[in-house]
Amino acid sequence: MFTRKSPLEQCTQAGLKPIPTRWVDVNKGDRVNPDYRSRLVAKEFASQKRDDLFAATPPLEALKALLSAAVTEGIGWHSKTGRGVVCVLMSLT
Repeated sequence: MFTRKSPLEQCTQAGLKPIPTRWVDVNKGDRVNPDYRSRLVAKEFASQKRDDLFAATPPLEALKALLSAAVTEGIGWHSKTGRGVVCVLMSLT
C-alpha cells in the first residue's frame, strides 16, 4: 500500500538534503496601486563552484550552436522576396 510521505521524509530516505526555499514578494506598483509579484527562490542551490551554471548571459558558443541548428534545419526561413531570403528569428530571452 502506498503511504504519502512529507518532502523531508523523502529526502532523508534518499540520503539527500532538502533545498531551502523562500518566497520573495516585490511590489511593482506604488502605494496607491500596488502590483505584487511573487517568486519562489532557492537559497542554496549550488553545492559546487561552476561558472557556466550561473552565467548572466549564455556563452557565445550557445548562440552559435542555436543559429547553426536553425540554419541546418531551415527554422525561421519563410519566403523568398525580390530582394532575397527573409530570415525570422525570435529572441529566447
